[in-house]
Amino acid sequence: MSHNTLKVGTSEPNAQSVIVPQLAELSNVVITSPQANDLLAYDSGTDQWTNLAYTPPSPANTAPLILIGRGEADNYANSGFTTAIGQRVCFYDTAPVNTITGAVLNTTAGTSWVHSVQLPAGKYTIIAQTYPVFSSSGIFAYRAQVNTAIYSSLAAVGASLGTYGGTASCILGQIETVTTVTLSIIVAESSGVAASQGTEMSQNGVLFIRKVV
Repeated sequence: MSHNTLKVGTSEPNAQSVIVPQLAELSNVVITSPQANDLLAYDSGTDQWTNLAYTPPSPANTAPLILIGRGEADNYANSGFTTAIGQRVCFYDTAPVNTITGAVLNTTAGTSWVHSVQLPAGKYTIIAQTYPVFSSSGIFAYRAQVNTAIYSSLAAVGASLGTYGGTASCILGQIETVTTVTLSIIVAESSGVAASQGTEMSQNGVLFIRKVV
């Protein structure tokens, strides 16, 4: 019989003369123990294509940083803190990023709520944002502090922002220290904020700290 004699590599046609070749059946492709996400690379020496394991590229010259807050949900009551003036603002993350050597994320025992960050000597940029649940018209303002020393602009959210005349909704600050310090985000103003926060603070809170030098 002369029908169905065509091939693609080693792939033969079926009874309906349909050829459905697999990649490894091509004569110039050599696949060995393929894994998910493998790449196909050409070897000019052998004139063949082979599979290689994929290695994600490492960003060059990435500054050490801390990033907390990926929108996960957890009740703010679990943080152990409230939204009252003078309280620490907590940030929730079950897998926070911390590539700053010597930095420590201080969490409420048994939880993934970060209430402060211990920073070694260095210079840092600070960005933070959150948004609570309001029970009435009001305002929630916060800033970065080490004890009573202030290291950022005042951020404010809520319906009554006129009091602060265009204050941004996120913190922007910088700290330079020659000793280890403990940085916290502190509530500076709180009115009309609901007693029960639910998961709003965990889903809206973000804290970013980048080491400059």
